Amino acid sequence: MKKLIALITLLAVHGLVPADENNTFVATTNEIGEQEIVMQASSYAYYPNKIIVQAGVPVVLKINKEGWVPHDLIIDDPASGLNIKQKLGKNNEVRFTPENKGEFVFYCGKKLPFAKSHKDKGMHGIIIVE
Repeated sequence: MKKLIALITLLAVHGLVPADENNTFVATTNEIGEQEIVMQASSYAYYPNKIIVQAGVPVVLKINKEGWVPHDLIIDDPASGLNIKQKLGKNNEVRFTPENKGEFVFYCGKKLPFAKSHKDKGMHGIIIVE
């Protein structure tokens, strides 16, 4: 049993356990008119990893990071006004207002020497701005 647990842990740590690619979330509007999304960052994945928001409406992305592995959130699209790099602690809030419609990739930019990046291990997603 200990060997099985060790193997599962090893696979998860090295990103060999596939992430669910079909977890889509449509943002809900809170009482002050912001689009609100609650996200988990863990095991080299974001849940949800596909988010749909409306252009021109402020977004509050609440990210709960699990575990001890360091992660961040990067949206690298300065032309659209989405130029975010946020180191993730236990509980985080990332605020932005998407002005342009389109699809924008977010990912974790962490990488250990001689290893795959967290993005390459599956820690990425997409924000669809309608």
